[in-house]
Amino acid sequence: MIKSSTFTQIQKPVWTQASFSRLNPYFILITFPFLVVLTMVAGDALVFSWRPDWFPAHIWALLDAPVHVLLALLVVFPLYTRRAAPARMIRRFALASIAPFLIDLDHFIAAGSLSLYSATTLASGRPAAHSLAFALGLGLIAYLFTQDIGDGYLLFAVLASHVVRDASVGGTPFFLWPFSFDQLSLPVYYVAQLNLFCIAQILAWMPARGVLTRSRRMTVKPGAATLAKSQQMAVKPSAG
Repeated sequence: MIKSSTFTQIQKPVWTQASFSRLNPYFILITFPFLVVLTMVAGDALVFSWRPDWFPAHIWALLDAPVHVLLALLVVFPLYTRRAAPARMIRRFALASIAPFLIDLDHFIAAGSLSLYSATTLASGRPAAHSLAFALGLGLIAYLFTQDIGDGYLLFAVLASHVVRDASVGGTPFFLWPFSFDQLSLPVYYVAQLNLFCIAQILAWMPARGVLTRSRRMTVKPGAATLAKSQQMAVKPSAG
């Protein structure tokens, strides 16, 4: 008989947080800015330039949402490689995917109707939620709630990416609220999106809070043990 210990267990590779962590950060830093720019160019051309004349504009505008989501996922991608529990990684991915959709609900609120045509043809432009102040406020709330700067910045970045892209085509009067605003120039639009990505990459390179806490505890414990031992050695001679 062959002992069971002689068999080697074969495990299938699983795409987990560890798999993300194996990605070379320099590969991400070089490759993903190109993907961000490519998404901006192709996505804007698709939504704003390639619509056939016979196709209803308010229905074609639905293509804008997937472009927003893809751009947001690329901008905050470095935060998926940051050391975190798998549950937190899934939460970040879900948040980056859903938030760009949810912010556009303010169109229906401002229109006072569930009609897609009414929501996409607002005479006053995009509503107040399409502002950097709104994105910053929600990002701060997320940070205070989770005590994780990565979560807070992720929510801010995906919302800021959305409103920056909208501001590049105009019709976003609340973009720089409380200051007046007309339209974001194309170079500023590109630089702003790339800056959001670079900040996410910097945060991904920062050591995780939990790792720092454990390392501090490990450095404190030997010191405490050494101090206690030295006190015992100092007490023993006096007792004799």
